[in-house]
Amino acid sequence: MSGGKRRTTSLRESASAWLIRLATHHPVAKLFSLAFAGLLVFLIDRELITEIFQQDVAVVAKVSEGERNRLEVAADLPFVVLIDQPLSTTLTVRGRSKQRESLLRQQPFRAKLPNARLEPAFQRRPREIVQVEVLPGDLNLKGFDASRVTLGTLRVPVARQEERKLRLTSVPRASQTVTFTPPEVTIKGPAPYVWDEGLAEIRLDISGALSSEELRAAIGRWLGARPTGGGFISLAEDGDLLVEVEQSEVRQQRVELEVAVQWITNEGGGRYEYTLDPKNPDRKTIRRTFEIPANLEPNLNKAEVQDQLVVYLDVTGRPRPELLEQRKAAAPERPDDWWVNDNAQLEFGSSALRLFRQYQLTLVEDQPEQEFWARLRPKRDK
Repeated sequence: MSGGKRRTTSLRESASAWLIRLATHHPVAKLFSLAFAGLLVFLIDRELITEIFQQDVAVVAKVSEGERNRLEVAADLPFVVLIDQPLSTTLTVRGRSKQRESLLRQQPFRAKLPNARLEPAFQRRPREIVQVEVLPGDLNLKGFDASRVTLGTLRVPVARQEERKLRLTSVPRASQTVTFTPPEVTIKGPAPYVWDEGLAEIRLDISGALSSEELRAAIGRWLGARPTGGGFISLAEDGDLLVEVEQSEVRQQRVELEVAVQWITNEGGGRYEYTLDPKNPDRKTIRRTFEIPANLEPNLNKAEVQDQLVVYLDVTGRPRPELLEQRKAAAPERPDDWWVNDNAQLEFGSSALRLFRQYQLTLVEDQPEQEFWARLRPKRDK
């Protein structure tokens, strides 16, 4: 019996010693200890990490000096971010309290869209604007990886940058000829704006000699003033630009234009009707002679001017009503014989005078009054 007890006691002591060795020396025990310690550190770290920044930020393509609460979104060429008016999104960053000052010193925040994400988006639409999503990993926040950043849904417009040659022209003036050297310049900008159908040339208002720097500045202002993407278009070359202005004597040339007529009368109720030609009562226009500087005449768009040009024909009290009554009484059954002719002076309104100044037109003086016809309006058969 005593021998059995000693063996049992010995076995218990051996098992205890084995467990102690397992817990202190065995590799599995060390791995277990390390895993437990890592878990403990993770749980403590998780408790220490909080939201150290959560604000609405303005999203822009370029930050101005002094701005802080901004997120600047950029891309590498040939791509351009087209944020004209600031967008808005919510930015949340998690970290330890002591990291807050470091984060705030990084304002304004910046993000860059990777070309690897942009290139596939433009394969089928190379000259269009594409809306691209900004992801947390696009932000450049030192000390904070993407897992610590939350960004509200944000898509920004992006386009490819391209170049295009445009001809330089000047606003026509009667007494000068303008020559540019070189006659064309290269512009660069987002493809949809550079290739806009309305951008066929660069037309400057040149009144005198300009230096190369002044000419480049004038081109920049003209491009920037374009209503479609002007702020994103610029000159793509740095070479000298020259402009020569040659003054010349003004020589006038005559042109005839069709002018729409509007009647002015104090007659109410539609008792009388008026026409420019009784054989063609539907005629609405007359021809008048104008003068224009000879060097501007080739550029005159007659159709455009004639479409806007209106003249007034004041026929108040003319012809005299008794004449109209007498003509009707002489041929009561023949309305085509009722017409009575007269003359009236043409009068151009303020809108026509603006057109004259715009196109440098001058109405030739001493043109005769306009002949017209009037009659009592025939009764229509019911």
